[in-house]
Amino acid sequence: MNVRSIGRRAAAVALAAGMLGGAAAASGQTGAVEQRGAPRGPAADILAEVLAGPEARITDAALVGAETRWFRRKALVASGDAGGAALAARELLDYAAQRGIGRLPAIARAALLEGRRHAARGRPTFAVESFRLARGLDPFLAQSWFEEAAIAWDRGEKTRAARLWWDGLEAAASRPLAAVGAGARALRLALLAAVLTGAGIVIALLFLHGPRLAGAIGGRLPARWHPAWRATVGWLVILAPLCSFVLGPWALVAWAVMLVPALGPRERLVVWAWLALLVAVPPVGRAVSAIDVGLHDDPVEIALAAAERRAEPGLVADLALIAGERREQALWPLLIARLCAREYPDRAVQLLREAAAIAPADARIRIMLGNIFYRMGKHEAAGVLYREAAGLDPGSALALLNLARVRLAAFEFDKADALARRAREADPAEYADLVAVLDEDEVGDPVLLPREIVGVALADFVWPRARAELTGLHASSLAALAALLAAFALARPGYRLEVRRCATCGSVAGGPAADDDPWERCSACRQLFSGLESLAPAARDEQSRKVARFLRRRTLGRALAQLAWPGLALVHDGRPLLGAMMAFVAASCGLATLSRLIDPAPAWFAPGVAGWIPFAAAWSLVWLLAQLPGLRPRAAGTEWSR
Repeated sequence: MNVRSIGRRAAAVALAAGMLGGAAAASGQTGAVEQRGAPRGPAADILAEVLAGPEARITDAALVGAETRWFRRKALVASGDAGGAALAARELLDYAAQRGIGRLPAIARAALLEGRRHAARGRPTFAVESFRLARGLDPFLAQSWFEEAAIAWDRGEKTRAARLWWDGLEAAASRPLAAVGAGARALRLALLAAVLTGAGIVIALLFLHGPRLAGAIGGRLPARWHPAWRATVGWLVILAPLCSFVLGPWALVAWAVMLVPALGPRERLVVWAWLALLVAVPPVGRAVSAIDVGLHDDPVEIALAAAERRAEPGLVADLALIAGERREQALWPLLIARLCAREYPDRAVQLLREAAAIAPADARIRIMLGNIFYRMGKHEAAGVLYREAAGLDPGSALALLNLARVRLAAFEFDKADALARRAREADPAEYADLVAVLDEDEVGDPVLLPREIVGVALADFVWPRARAELTGLHASSLAALAALLAAFALARPGYRLEVRRCATCGSVAGGPAADDDPWERCSACRQLFSGLESLAPAARDEQSRKVARFLRRRTLGRALAQLAWPGLALVHDGRPLLGAMMAFVAASCGLATLSRLIDPAPAWFAPGVAGWIPFAAAWSLVWLLAQLPGLRPRAAGTEWSR
């Protein structure tokens, strides 16, 4: 038993002692019950008796029985008795079904490891039997399907291998909370990728528009200053946020605001979107972290174990503690009653009556209560409860069919047939499923969907934390909001700088356009192309080589940016929306690959395939798409391209 289980058991004993402590403790002192918010009255007495009685150890006894049968099978396997081992495996599965156990994850993993050892020793038949036993004990153990799929693939059974692989994926995805946990991790990764993408775009725009912005700042300085000093002051103003240790990463936000007057319409849209994202990231990120942490809290883990019908040590005691704290909900005593119904029906009846008092309109509680009476031989009492359930839910085929079984037990065949017809008319699909699995003298139990159980736990213990983080004020959000308002203010026409691109190299032209230069070249290209026709042939050739080298460096720089981070070069070349989208996808795939390398996940697609490989393949696909001719970096409207 681990430390957490020991702590919970100690808390259970303390709670039971507080509940049964007597009138003096109830009226005059504040004990363990008040500290944990446990209820008073009959409900408290019942829960205290559950905690102090043998019911609290139901799952422990079930787990011991399953382990005994597992070790018996293991001894038969070691002795080479394949037939006896197969019978022992069937006995183990039947025992789990009779005790209502849905998952035995520890024993299932032991069976999985046993199957891997058989496969490594060249005994695929024994390995397949172990894998099938593993998924019989744990339906969510996707590895059992994947391992058997690998054996089927080696045997040449490609279609069967593909079907097993797909069944494994469905098993992994069908587990309660799998979608919530995956969604929380994906959202957190997407937020991080979006923030990093925006930071990269701001840096690319700084390289593109920085010279022109520095020139505009220097142009507002006194004209008697030397041009070099004016350019130096302009660059000092731009680079000032980088020199501030106080700002840190917020220097990128300062640059984004500073660049707004120099940006084009689409570039401004990208910057505004990034600043708006920074406003939402702190509360949303903390809410996602609260969800991720809350999914692993004890109450949610206990609810998940109950939803999966997992044989967890101390599960009944844990559920009783939650029921004491959440006395307004009928689900928790209902779950305890489901665990106690087979071995302790009297206790289950008490718990179900408490649940019925909390939720009088829930027909399932009356059906479960009626089933206990029916199995105890009290058919008339069961019939009364089934009629009440049918009155609460006229469309319940289960209530009508169970009532038909009561009439059948009383030899009232006409009434039983009439009730069976009503059940079939109420819900043909449910009726067909019930008739397929029940004998003529058996009654069916209501289904408690795992998503309902987990949903209640999330609503009680996880969503309130997330809402508190979303509605709270965050200093980072306020700072980003101030930056966004400043960016909107600087986008007014009076502050905008003219956007001109060099027709030769594609960079933004800095400084005023020359009257004798129809190409509106940048200052570097002006110097290279100035007087080219008036030069001597040798000087003209030398100048042409300089021009070619300059353009090759520009092209190489764009190509390297596109290779390192696909999309940023497109932002630099005047396609910000397409570049931002591509850069975000590339960053998402890259971060997912790194996260799976740091924290390896189980094999996803086949045995032996690491979890980072699919994301690396997606990043490679994005990189290949970025190298297509239509997506290569090339400034629009220029006379030079790749």
